[in-house]
Amino acid sequence: MTQIMEDISSNRGKIYSGFAQAFTFPEEEMEVMLMSGEVELALREVANELPFDCLLNTGDLNTNLKQSDYAAELASADSLSILYSSKFEVGNPPVSFHESSYSMEDNKKILEDLFRFYEHFGLSFENQKLINTPDWLISELEFLHYLSFLESSVSEQVTKRSFQKAQLDFLERHLGQWCKKLSEKLNEQSIEVYGSLSCLLDDFIVSDQKYLASVLVAQEQTQEQAEQALNSSAHV
Repeated sequence: MTQIMEDISSNRGKIYSGFAQAFTFPEEEMEVMLMSGEVELALREVANELPFDCLLNTGDLNTNLKQSDYAAELASADSLSILYSSKFEVGNPPVSFHESSYSMEDNKKILEDLFRFYEHFGLSFENQKLINTPDWLISELEFLHYLSFLESSVSEQVTKRSFQKAQLDFLERHLGQWCKKLSEKLNEQSIEVYGSLSCLLDDFIVSDQKYLASVLVAQEQTQEQAEQALNSSAHV
């Protein structure tokens, strides 16, 4: 049972890591993988090993990328990277990859809470990227990958449970709060490859939250039953 849970947390982490790579500035190799559907296929292969349903393991593969007019516009080697810069990075881009752009919460409070998460779980603030962009989509995805790795690396149930609770808490307070808004923005801009991936990511986050919540509830019920059994035997 422990090995199964380790495999599940490891695969969940691989998916968060895969999405982080997919939304990072695309070098030439990643451009090809994104536009060919290879990135999505790789995510789906990992999702097929998960014990819960999400669009990655139940929905249809997006096979329209190569045939679309959008893909034709991205035929040159550097075109996707140029689009990435213009849409997500340069000047005042139309789509932000930062949580603070989608939240009504005070920006300072968002950043303080993120730093508390990162610091509590031992991330070094010598990492300049983390200091400058704590609410960046890629930072938050990589953090969830990190937490799932920590979960898979321990066997003691109380410690494992603490990592599961941390992941659920982080999703509920941060990424799960704004990923849908990001997805809507990407699709409004008709940025097809990233819009498609953002829909898959948003759905995965919702499904993962439900999974983590169900695991934690099941653990609580098991613990309560064990305590009741122990109390009953003590009164015999």
